[in-house]
Amino acid sequence: MPQLEYQDSREQGETDVKWLEDSAGILEELEHDFRGEELIETKSGYFWKRTGEPIMNDKGIRSVLSSIRHITNKNTFMSNVTSKRVSDLCFDTQSTITTELFYKYQEFGIAPEYFTKVVIMISNVIELALRRAEGAGDRRAITGMSQNITKQEIRQVSEEPAKKEGLTRFKNF
Repeated sequence: MPQLEYQDSREQGETDVKWLEDSAGILEELEHDFRGEELIETKSGYFWKRTGEPIMNDKGIRSVLSSIRHITNKNTFMSNVTSKRVSDLCFDTQSTITTELFYKYQEFGIAPEYFTKVVIMISNVIELALRRAEGAGDRRAITGMSQNITKQEIRQVSEEPAKKEGLTRFKNF
């Protein structure tokens, strides 16, 4: 059954890579937080339930999510930026979004007591997304996963009985 173990670990590696590249979950959680909803587990699965008051209306949510979508994507995650550039991008993006929220807080249905909370939530998502690109962090992680999958594949071949002489060279791995 070694082949089955190889398939499981390769599938897990591919799942890990997809998870690293995917930003939909980040945006979905932020959207539900803005809506005052939390993820509830039941016997039949998970669902979002309103447990608090919405922090902003649909128009505000759409505006915020469209503003940060370009930061929380695999293009950003797979980049290689310096710490200084991360700081500059954070400042520029956060300043732009905060200014828009300040001028449109009534239009977006943001109560004044929630303004700071909204800005902090957005700022955290932006900074953490950009920090993933600092020093090619995610790219290095994915490269490492790919190398581990390849090494597992080579080990798998070396553990199987050699049917051809050409495969015996992998036995030393």
